[in-house]
Amino acid sequence: MAQEVWMLEGGRLMARSYYVELTCVSSAVASDLENHLDAVMDALQSEPGIEDADIGANLEEGTVQFCLHLDAEDSSDALRKAHVRVRSALHSAGGATPGWERMIQAIQDDDAATTVRPSELASC
Repeated sequence: MAQEVWMLEGGRLMARSYYVELTCVSSAVASDLENHLDAVMDALQSEPGIEDADIGANLEEGTVQFCLHLDAEDSSDALRKAHVRVRSALHSAGGATPGWERMIQAIQDDDAATTVRPSELASC
């Protein structure tokens, strides 16, 4: 449970740092995917609220894993924010995200390869 911090105006601020991993599959050719991911990494580092972003990929299989830390109210909020930031970075790098809505539905149905946990519990 996040620790409550009272702001000067009397409202509550609840936030915690979360570590989020998102795994996606791309149909791009390995060399094209590698070049694109360099641009995506640059864009991801410019996204607000993200710390320690990293991208891993199996270029032959087209599997891409995004790893990042961000502040959120709870794990659902962290997952939503991570998806928004990753999708924004993909678009900023000139990529497209057709079918992204299916991915969001898979997450809601617990069928997606996604990990969310408080940062302080993430292994280093």
